[in-house]
Amino acid sequence: MLLGRSRSGGGNISSGAEAVEEAEEEEQIELKYELKNEVEQEVKADKETEKEQVWVEATEEVEVKTLDRQEAKANEYQEKIKAEEEYDVEAEQEVVAAKELEAVEEERCQSSTRSK
Repeated sequence: MLLGRSRSGGGNISSGAEAVEEAEEEEQIELKYELKNEVEQEVKADKETEKEQVWVEATEEVEVKTLDRQEAKANEYQEKIKAEEEYDVEAEQEVVAAKELEAVEEERCQSSTRSK
C-alpha cells in the first residue's frame, strides 16, 4: 500500500508540473495578446497623431495663404487710394493753374480795355 501511495503521489507531482507548465503557456499566450493589443493601440495612436499633425499643418498653410491674400488685397487697396489721392492732387493743381491762367487772361483783357 505504501508503494501505491507513492506512485499516486508521484502521479500528482507530474500532473501538477504539467498544470504549472500549461498555466505558464497560457500566461505567455495572454501576454502575447496583450502585447499585440498594446502595439496595435500605439500604431493607432501614432496614425491619429500623424493625421492630426497633417491637419494642423494644412490648417496653418490655409491660414498663411489667407493672410497673404488679405495682405495683398490691403496693399492693392492702399495703392488705389494713393493713386486716387495723386490724381486728386494733380486735378486740383490743374484747376488752380486754369484759374491762374483765367485770372491772367482777365487781367490782360482789363488792361487792354483800359489802354484803349
